[in-house]
Amino acid sequence: MSGSGDQDVNSRERVIAALEQRQPDRVPLVEWVIDEGVMDALLPGCDYFAFNDWIGLDNVGMIIEAGVDGINPLEPPAGMDIARIKHEYGDRVAILGNIDCGYLLSEAPVEEVRRVTRETIEVAAPGGGFCLSSSNSIHSSVKPANYYAMVETLREYGRYQQNDGQ
Repeated sequence: MSGSGDQDVNSRERVIAALEQRQPDRVPLVEWVIDEGVMDALLPGCDYFAFNDWIGLDNVGMIIEAGVDGINPLEPPAGMDIARIKHEYGDRVAILGNIDCGYLLSEAPVEEVRRVTRETIEVAAPGGGFCLSSSNSIHSSVKPANYYAMVETLREYGRYQQNDGQ
């Protein structure tokens, strides 16, 4: 979503300025325009989502205070500890990401991808509000076998119970 001219509503400079001034009410929010049926199925009640891969762990609390419903991406190399974020904020926001698209998906052995994916699901999924994804994107350096390992591990370990107990 863009404002007038060439200024991005969610520009890095505006977010950093608001964070530096410790003013969560000035952190710009981006309202995602997505088919309501799809959004409700993925993230019921989610209206505002923070998509900033550079906000840093120390600023997550302020971003959440600004009124977002979710945080994406959570990049391990940037210090975004999903277990800590889930523990501290998981009851207030949806969490997406955390499978490193740099080293892990591009260079690591398949077994390491499976292990990290399973561990991520184990710490982030309990209680709901988690969507596993790469830490940023699936870019051209990602090994297809590693991407497949992430997806297959998700299919094996990443199921939520249905409300009717199934």
